[in-house]
Amino acid sequence: TLLETRLDNVVYRMGFAASRVEARQLIGHGHFTVNGKKVDIASYIVRVGDVVAVNDNSRQSNKFAE
Repeated sequence: TLLETRLDNVVYRMGFAASRVEARQLIGHGHFTVNGKKVDIASYIVRVGDVVAVNDNSRQSNKFAE
């Protein structure tokens, strides 16, 4: 269960990345926020009730346009 709560796995499961490696790269580049704060650590543990979102500046990117 600990592995399923990592931010890179959550981003992958949400469909923002085609693989976990891509999810790690997107997180490392600062494309995601957790509860409104930028998180660039792929091993960040997401808890129940946390809001994971695409960073406002990254929403115009072709990757997240869909």
